[in-house]
Amino acid sequence: MIDSLIGEFAGTGTWFEASGMTSSYNVSHTITKTPRGFRFEFKHVFENGDPDVHAVFDMEWSSAPLFVLKAAGSEIGKGYVLDGFCHYTTDLGGNIVEASVLKTEDGVRVWGSASRNKAGHAIAWNENLKG
Repeated sequence: MIDSLIGEFAGTGTWFEASGMTSSYNVSHTITKTPRGFRFEFKHVFENGDPDVHAVFDMEWSSAPLFVLKAAGSEIGKGYVLDGFCHYTTDLGGNIVEASVLKTEDGVRVWGSASRNKAGHAIAWNENLKG
C-alpha cells in the first residue's frame, strides 16, 4: 500500500498566498516505513528568506488504508493511502492543514493548503520532487 511512495525525493515547490504573494522553495522529502506505518520527514528552504521548515510526521495504521497522523508522539490528524496516493488533514492550533502526495513516474508530487500562514493569510502550495 505505501511501498510505491517509499524513497528520498528532492526538488522545488511554490507557495501561493491569498494576498497575491508567491515564492519558491527547495524541498527534501524522505518517506520511510516504520514498524507501525510510515514516516514523512521534510525540509523546506525558502528563497524569500523565511525561516527553514523541518517537520517529521509519523503515520500509524489505524485500519489500513486509514492512518493516524502523529507529531512527537501526539495525534494531530488523520489520513489515508490508496493506489499510490496519500492524503492527510491536521488541525494545528486552529490552522487547518491538508496535504496530498502522489507517486509519479520519477518521484512524487505534493499539493497542500493551510487556512493561514504567519501573516494570517490562506496559502496553497505544490511541489515537484524527483527521487
